[in-house]
Amino acid sequence: MDLTKYENKMKYPEGLPKPFLKHDHTSAEAQAHTKALKIYEEKLPAYRKAKQDYRDEDNRLTELFKIDAFKELGVENHPKKDVLWSLAYDDGHSEGLNGIWYVMLELVELMK
Repeated sequence: MDLTKYENKMKYPEGLPKPFLKHDHTSAEAQAHTKALKIYEEKLPAYRKAKQDYRDEDNRLTELFKIDAFKELGVENHPKKDVLWSLAYDDGHSEGLNGIWYVMLELVELMK
């Protein structure tokens, strides 16, 4: 199975650090912080949307992989396919879809 089909091509959004105001600040530093905080708050909704879009694409690709993997293994109609996915995900997800796929290959033999 070609797992490159399921790689997220979207760029993960760069971090948006919240401005920090030290405890012992001057009035000029407080004014600069206020301006920086306003800019941060203006950028925050777009940043959150970009992160959510990335996660949505990741979830879509994972679901597509799941469907394709079941077909490839010939278990798309098997009543225990969700158990296979759950066990493979739990054991292999730390290595990405590649890890899940190899665990599925090992466990599918128990379903036949």
